[in-house]
Amino acid sequence: MKKLIGAALLMFASTGAAPAQAETSDDIYRYFDVMWKQAVPPVDACESGHRMTATCGRAADKLVCTANAIYVALEESRLADRFPRQLSGLKRLLSEKADYLNDLHIDGHMRNPARMKAFEMRDFCRNIGAPLVP
Repeated sequence: MKKLIGAALLMFASTGAAPAQAETSDDIYRYFDVMWKQAVPPVDACESGHRMTATCGRAADKLVCTANAIYVALEESRLADRFPRQLSGLKRLLSEKADYLNDLHIDGHMRNPARMKAFEMRDFCRNIGAPLVP
């Protein structure tokens, strides 16, 4: 159940790659805003009907890319302690979506960027047009 999410959480600790030079709290607030406004709604729409399609898989991939980019930004900037509420919300979101994301991955509709090497994930996320790229 939590395989995908566990891999996503582990990936942020091992990438060593920074997204778009998030060096300020304002940048990171903006990243969370982008995630909630751009990456989450398409996955919510897919999940509400438990649709198992390539389009929904791509939306899920974009969400994982975006979440990993936020984790990397927080790690690189050393500002994670300033965002406890936002991090709690992100972890809750990923936990709530874990079963659906795993189903998409198992059915072959999602690539799961969290299991890719850092350079592969960056390229993949960039190529699919993820809102944020690790």
